[in-house]
Amino acid sequence: NLVYDTYTYSASHYSYSVEFVHCTNTDCSTNVPRTIIQQSLPGGNGWYESLTVAKAPDGLARILYVDNFADDLNFVRCTNYDCSASTTAVIDSNDDGFHTSMAIGADGLARVLYGNRSQQLIYKACADADCSNIASSYIVATSDNYNKFMGDIALTSSDLPLISFARYNLDDLKT
Repeated sequence: NLVYDTYTYSASHYSYSVEFVHCTNTDCSTNVPRTIIQQSLPGGNGWYESLTVAKAPDGLARILYVDNFADDLNFVRCTNYDCSASTTAVIDSNDDGFHTSMAIGADGLARVLYGNRSQQLIYKACADADCSNIASSYIVATSDNYNKFMGDIALTSSDLPLISFARYNLDDLKT
């Protein structure tokens, strides 16, 4: 599965979309494309950014994207293989959601990692499959006060989060 964004821009018009492609063979030469969301604004300056896709235990895609038209971090749960049916939940509406990362646990629930405008990493664990409720949320802390940016998340076999990130001020990788 692929997720990508497209856009067109002119002085009087701005259009953007988030696209999902379900590949039906290993080289993706045959696929089923689907538009997840499309916006068009006169003279707009918004865009979608930070796209993340993961496969849940049910075999269906979960998509994270930032909608800069609305300043929301959105979670999409595809309810069929080509994502022609889905649910969408806003995970953060504070104009946050930079450099998103997502892992899906054996329980089918998403764990999300993203940066905010204060250059902190935020971890959220979804409480339900649609991520309409958050079970836990915290700022990833370290023993120093450097800004954290560009994180990635994976899960252990016990669904415990493993988080790596670059510290913004030092440009070095920490785990």
